[in-house]
Amino acid sequence: MDQKLLLDIRTYGQRFANSPNEKFLLMILGSQAKLENDNRGVNVRRGLRTRCEMGLRPGVAPTGYFNEKRTDKKCHAVVDPVRAPIIKQMFEKVANEKWSGRKLYHWLKFTINFKSKGNKNLSLSNIYIILQNTFYYGRFEYGGNWYGTQKSEIPGSKDLIWKIDPSMAGKAKNLYPECKIIYITTDDQTILKRLKQRGLSEEEINKRLTDDQKFWDLYQNNYQYLVENVPENLSLAVNEICKIIDASK
Repeated sequence: MDQKLLLDIRTYGQRFANSPNEKFLLMILGSQAKLENDNRGVNVRRGLRTRCEMGLRPGVAPTGYFNEKRTDKKCHAVVDPVRAPIIKQMFEKVANEKWSGRKLYHWLKFTINFKSKGNKNLSLSNIYIILQNTFYYGRFEYGGNWYGTQKSEIPGSKDLIWKIDPSMAGKAKNLYPECKIIYITTDDQTILKRLKQRGLSEEEINKRLTDDQKFWDLYQNNYQYLVENVPENLSLAVNEICKIIDASK
């Protein structure tokens, strides 16, 4: 309007002419609209973050789950009774029978003719995405942060392994008296080597080691077992953990 390219601006309910007062009013109304729009974005992100903290994953549920359609249960996922058992078999075949992704692909497509929610066969890349999806064992990432899913959304399993913060170990024992709390550690030299490989400064490394020691001194009584992860010999730690689990059955 200052360049005389526009004579006036007309909306459904107002008209703004090329005068100082009306241009100032237009600027205020535009700023209010921008502020309202920005605040709406902030509120949406806050709402999604609150859902995540409740253990509810926003977005489309992964294969093996349905999104709850009820408006009072937004972001809730329910188990798909048809596809969930097949997804469970996929993980079991990879873990117990050492199946490859391509073998799973042929089994799903040609043997059982498995179809996704869109009535299509799973591609090889989709199979790998499913196997790498942490939601199936109770964790998900959203907005760069990690959250845990609600217990009701995790299919029942005889053995369920949780990775929890040391400060929550005592609460986990109170909620589930039958669970076994295991602390996995390694020697100081290995920890120091790993921290240096991450490119941390000497100050950051010392702070991390000091914080770890404080955590251990504060929460060590919450743990029932201590397992050392021996460098270059992961199977020793795995076997010891399996013995602890088997002994509790």
